[in-house]
Amino acid sequence: MQILQKEINKLAEWTWRWLLNLNTKKCFAVSFGRDVNNDFKYIIPHKDQQFVPIERGDTVRDLGVTFDEKLTFREHIQHKINMAYKMVGLYQK
Repeated sequence: MQILQKEINKLAEWTWRWLLNLNTKKCFAVSFGRDVNNDFKYIIPHKDQQFVPIERGDTVRDLGVTFDEKLTFREHIQHKINMAYKMVGLYQK
């Protein structure tokens, strides 16, 4: 966990060097696995010596696939089923 925080710090420094801004409202952390520990809080450092906590989530959508922390893909599968029902006019929640 401390290794990831160290890498987040390096990323923040890289963005400062190249005059890029991170949209911290879109940054969040998801841990994957059977025994997920969400106790560790990650932060994004800023040049002005302030720190923004990274919010934790239990799902993330990437390239059209929704991943949950247990990697069950339930939400993704349900979304695809609902899209299919919509196509044939049988939408249900």
